Amino acid sequence: MMIEPDFKFLFESAPGLYLVLSPEHRIIAVSDAYLHATMTQRDAILGRDLFDVFPDNPDDHAATGTRNLRTSLQRALADKVADAMAIQKYDIRKPESEGGAFEERYWSPVNVPLLDARGDVVCIIHRVEDATEFVRLKQRSHDETQRSSELRDNLERVEAEVYQRAAEIQETNARLDLANKELQRLYDRTKQLEQNKTEFLAALNHELRTPLNAILGFTGTMLMQLSGPLTADQEKHLRTVQHSARHLLSLINDLLDIAKIEAS
Repeated sequence: MMIEPDFKFLFESAPGLYLVLSPEHRIIAVSDAYLHATMTQRDAILGRDLFDVFPDNPDDHAATGTRNLRTSLQRALADKVADAMAIQKYDIRKPESEGGAFEERYWSPVNVPLLDARGDVVCIIHRVEDATEFVRLKQRSHDETQRSSELRDNLERVEAEVYQRAAEIQETNARLDLANKELQRLYDRTKQLEQNKTEFLAALNHELRTPLNAILGFTGTMLMQLSGPLTADQEKHLRTVQHSARHLLSLINDLLDIAKIEAS
């Protein structure tokens, strides 16, 4: 004997997320999977208006779930063909036992009208897939891509700064190299001047002081008049020569003394 299947039980136990709606959006039947996904109870939603059971999140002022779903249902009724919707953000209210707050959810709905023999819409099967995890994964991927892009931009900016600093350091090193070369040139020039001064002082010591000492010696001997008396003019001229030689010798000695002090 064939047992007639319990279609109500089969529908409610189906693994998909299904609602059966009247043309006026009243909930006629619901699958267990749909109840579980929307955190609702069958007795609490059967016979009620779909949008009373699932209103928009009042805290989300940009919510468009009810408007988009209502438009899709109207198209399915008017065109009498299935209407597939893009993924929708449609938040679901938690049970009062869990605080009653809305939870962010995303759905991929399809609204399929069922027609009678005359072609009139008897009811609409509202089937959805919970796309929340897919959207969250996509958002995380987007965020990670965004962070990667920001990190890449930061890296490129750091590389540009490093390149600029390296160029500045290279330019500074070039300037330092020129400055060192100039210092070396000045040092060499100073050494040359020191050498010239040493040669000049040697000339003062040997080429000038020795003859002056000789001049002073001869003028002193002549002024002693050992070889005979001098006239007044001769003595005057000799004393002028003697005075000038002593003055010049004093200047030379001062120069040599200053050179000795600088060298010490």
